[in-house]
Amino acid sequence: MTCNELIQDILEYIDKRIKENLSVCELAKAATFSEPHFFRLFLGYTDITPMKYVMRRKLFYAAKEIVSTHKKIVDIAFSYGFESHDVFTRAFKRHYGTTPALFRKNGMKLDILYRESTYCDPSHTIALIKNRMRDGVMQKPEYEVKVVKFPKTLLIGVERMIGGDEFVWDAFYRNFDKLFKNAPNRKYPSAENGTHALCELLPRNSKGKWDWTCNFEYNYFAGVEVTSFDDVPEGAAIRILPEQLCAVIDFENDADMDYDSATGYIYKNWLEKSMYKIDFRYNAPWEIYTPNNSGLTYKESVCVPIREMDCEIVEMPGYSGVYVRYEDESWSNVKQQAFEAMQKWAIDNDLFGPSNEVKFEVYNGSTADHNVFFEVFYRADKELPMCEGMRRKTYPPLKYLRSSNVHHSLEPNSRAILRYINQQVEVKHSKSGDFNVRDWFEEYKIGKAGVDFYTPIDVYIHIE
Repeated sequence: MTCNELIQDILEYIDKRIKENLSVCELAKAATFSEPHFFRLFLGYTDITPMKYVMRRKLFYAAKEIVSTHKKIVDIAFSYGFESHDVFTRAFKRHYGTTPALFRKNGMKLDILYRESTYCDPSHTIALIKNRMRDGVMQKPEYEVKVVKFPKTLLIGVERMIGGDEFVWDAFYRNFDKLFKNAPNRKYPSAENGTHALCELLPRNSKGKWDWTCNFEYNYFAGVEVTSFDDVPEGAAIRILPEQLCAVIDFENDADMDYDSATGYIYKNWLEKSMYKIDFRYNAPWEIYTPNNSGLTYKESVCVPIREMDCEIVEMPGYSGVYVRYEDESWSNVKQQAFEAMQKWAIDNDLFGPSNEVKFEVYNGSTADHNVFFEVFYRADKELPMCEGMRRKTYPPLKYLRSSNVHHSLEPNSRAILRYINQQVEVKHSKSGDFNVRDWFEEYKIGKAGVDFYTPIDVYIHIE
């Protein structure tokens, strides 16, 4: 069997099991390949990842049921494995340019009941393989990323909690005529429904619990741009996007790209080749949608706030302090335990003071027996009461490169900072291997409410 025939068999396999919870592992077993080999083969022959293809097929079959049956949309969503109405509606809108409810209400039709058969056309396959192969190695796809400085932007729109009773896009279109169509000061009144969308990470959940599995709530905003907030229609929410620099990826809704793919590419690929880092001081990534006249396709721009790399070399004197360390198989468990213990200790000893802020130094890693550990350290020159499991430690004078950060962008920025150091001539990352010398650590500026996605952090990397 040729590879082309094998891929077509896999496409048939996916269609027959489209309502099942398919995975790359299962598809690879059906193809009798290892997961990495199957993934590269599928991508090379179809120009789309296996799970992205599965998602498109699920949306296609769901769309057919929406226009040809009277089933509840939420029931259709669940039948194809979508975990919630919100997740399904968001994916549907990205692919078809409108919400499932409006798709049915407006009697829209699928003009092309596509089966992505062109992906297995021999000429298409040969061209893809030639484009993707370099020196016999399949290359990762490259996407164009633009650096754009956006001016201060005023928005009016609607907002809904993710996971709430109504999906934000349904609310947006339901209120479009009332709130936005003839809104005064609308910047682009001729546009049918060009919008901005923001997924906002709220500081803490309503229960106020320190729980790393549900510590954050999400609010979603969709709206239109205005020139001022004069005479804002009653019922409309407002947002202000500050002037900011962004890394931007543009794509059409029928391209092999979406919000997650775009942000992931910027975080994991582009950022490490640039001289920038993520800047989430004001807001997380946001989107601009520009539909065409038919409303079935649209241009989407995913905008990730960035700023130029800002690092400084600091000479740290020797200092002492106290810390707690937890060790286990689960990283999230030890992180929660260590932070909870130090948070309670700081409150009990009235360390927050008027500024309502305490600085904790955080260091984590793995042990020889494959457990993970998490340490939270507090500088203390004077003697303080120690809680259970607390120890004292002294660090020697060292030189560090320091860069500011926020919790939500910690991982991609840490990689970007290391890449920045590797490009420098005058500094070099030092890895001593000494337990009493931290190769790196993070300094959290924590209030009594605890840690959230916008908690400010400084990253320190030991340099020679």
